[in-house]
Amino acid sequence: MNLPVEQFLAAAAYDEDTHVLSLTLNNDTKFDVNLADLVDAYSGEASDTAAVTVSGGKISASVKVSATEGNILSAKQDGVYASLEWQSL
Repeated sequence: MNLPVEQFLAAAAYDEDTHVLSLTLNNDTKFDVNLADLVDAYSGEASDTAAVTVSGGKISASVKVSATEGNILSAKQDGVYASLEWQSL
């Protein structure tokens, strides 16, 4: 795109649904730029041991801790914790 110096950008708009950037110059010339190939789409999944979610451009994961009696694993605010006591396994 070759733009002479006297043609300045007058307006710009981005369509989140189509991922098209529309540029309007001060002489009413319009350009549409398709940015779809630059937008990555992510999705999360869950397994037996973890759940991954995507929301607002952020990816997060949660560990699933079994509620089975005798499980020594627990989820704490600073991470997963295994309470090991001196015992025979």
